Amino acid sequence: MKEMINKFDTLHNLVNKYLQETWGVGLYTEEFRDVIELLRTCTDNFCTPAKIQAIKYIREATKRSERELFKLDTRKNSDVQIVTVGDCNAEDAYSDFTAWVTTNNTDLATGEVRVQYLCMKKAKDLVEFIQLNLDKIAG
Repeated sequence: MKEMINKFDTLHNLVNKYLQETWGVGLYTEEFRDVIELLRTCTDNFCTPAKIQAIKYIREATKRSERELFKLDTRKNSDVQIVTVGDCNAEDAYSDFTAWVTTNNTDLATGEVRVQYLCMKKAKDLVEFIQLNLDKIAG
């Protein structure tokens, strides 16, 4: 039994390493176990309903939130034709406001949060990889 548990942990760690490196978020042990239980309801290799549920589960479990930020003009003087207006001359940044924001470490948060989900293809690839290896882990 110990060997089977280690294989579960190894598979979980492998999936999490991929998720962490490509997405920045992993699956908790119980979430990974839930995905496996969904896939164990399959009776054949196609198993469309269970795979769809597992894909949805992974996408929901690995969603991440990012603060919406106000956009800045990040062009440099070398990227645009400089026009001097009155006594104003930009140093390196095209926008004096952008230069001020970046040098003063100003918070650009809009107050809104955007939820991002793992792309469907990555979730599908993970589910299919896990399904291919179900026989290697304990029940």
